[in-house]
Amino acid sequence: MDIHARIRSRREALGLSMEKLAQMVGVKAWQTIQQWERPGGTAPKRARLDQVAAALGTTSEWLLFGEPATDTSGSKSQARRASAASTAADVDWPFRQISRSRWTALPERTRRRAEQAALNIVALWEEENSPPIEKPSGKSHRAA
Repeated sequence: MDIHARIRSRREALGLSMEKLAQMVGVKAWQTIQQWERPGGTAPKRARLDQVAAALGTTSEWLLFGEPATDTSGSKSQARRASAASTAADVDWPFRQISRSRWTALPERTRRRAEQAALNIVALWEEENSPPIEKPSGKSHRAA
């Protein structure tokens, strides 16, 4: 399951419409939510991802990596975030060699840009490794 499917499944589990989720996270159109949920669609930017996670009662780590998390309060949530971070470190991704202390010492803007780059890499990987989409046959329907 990728980020798109996790957003959709969590929204549906909570009984939220696309319109309601859009309103909760502050986007103007429900089509933005539709795009986030569509396989191969865009993903929320990091700043918005935190808002989506909060609206869905989960964590951005769960949306990104699939770590089990259903609430965003207390030490359980912090433990889940730590677990997601250590799981991410075990995955072969470009930032695995940056220590946590060095990462947190980076300016927030730099961290956000790096996280967005990682999201883009994941989206490209998913796009390249997803089943091919059938293309239309090319037949045109002309009016006589």
